[in-house]
Amino acid sequence: MNLENEDLIRKLNENYGSQLFTLDGCLKLKEQFDRETKTITDELDLSSEHATVAITLRNAADHCQIIAKTLSDGESCLEKVRIHLEEVDAVKAELEAYFEKLNVLECTAQYLKVIQSIEDLCDQLEVHLKSNDDELCTTAFANITEIARHLADTPAIHLRSYIKAKVDYWFGILRNKLSQDLDHVLKAIHWPFVNANLSIEAPGEGSLRKLQLIVEYLLQIDLPEELVTPLHPHGLLSNFLPLSLPIELMIAPLKKRFLFHFYGSRKTNRIDKPEWYFTKILSWIRDHSGFVDKWLQPVVDKMGLYHIEVKVDISL
Repeated sequence: MNLENEDLIRKLNENYGSQLFTLDGCLKLKEQFDRETKTITDELDLSSEHATVAITLRNAADHCQIIAKTLSDGESCLEKVRIHLEEVDAVKAELEAYFEKLNVLECTAQYLKVIQSIEDLCDQLEVHLKSNDDELCTTAFANITEIARHLADTPAIHLRSYIKAKVDYWFGILRNKLSQDLDHVLKAIHWPFVNANLSIEAPGEGSLRKLQLIVEYLLQIDLPEELVTPLHPHGLLSNFLPLSLPIELMIAPLKKRFLFHFYGSRKTNRIDKPEWYFTKILSWIRDHSGFVDKWLQPVVDKMGLYHIEVKVDISL
């Protein structure tokens, strides 16, 4: 007897016990087993509409059909999406091309607008220059430099070069004109105040007001930092801001005197006497700092250029 039969006999003994010792009990067990067998057989009968397995299989088949239809619909939807995306990509590419053209046209329009503005201001400046109207000349030039300052970093290198050429051209003309006017006024007030000039009577009020007006014009045409190439990009002098235009012009006579005395073969040009240089410079600073602080600093402050301190600049 194999192990499976032994296990079966053991389970029969445990579950049914004494029923197995009578014929009636065995018949009842047989009837019970037959009913259970029939029930199981009926449940497994695929031809029966009410069999559990048949119902389960039919439901599974229905669900498989639903899944297949869903997959088919999904594939159809994906195909529609793919076609739609291709159409959208085509439209997108077309729109990008249109926007690129619009951008080019807009940039071109702005480019031409800037050029037209510069040309108009240059025409105005030329008219004002012929009529000797310094105020309108400096105003027009200040507008040109403001445009140049805003476009100092533009990638349009040809436009930058064009504007720079215009700025340099008119700056040279206005600087020369105002420099001549400044020279006349400086002579009238006996600037610079050195040696014999110190004993001359004080400058007239009219000359001083004229000086202030010319200084104001010179400050207006002074080029902004963005448009100036540093003379000393490296080294100690690179830490100093450039002198304002009126101060640069006003100390020119003092520079000329300094070069006359302390350069070349002059007897005063002695390397063993540096105190001569410093004494002369300190005396000039002493003689002029009070004047520029009284008459020029108010002009600078009026224009809002608070970073400029004239008596400090004149000592540089």
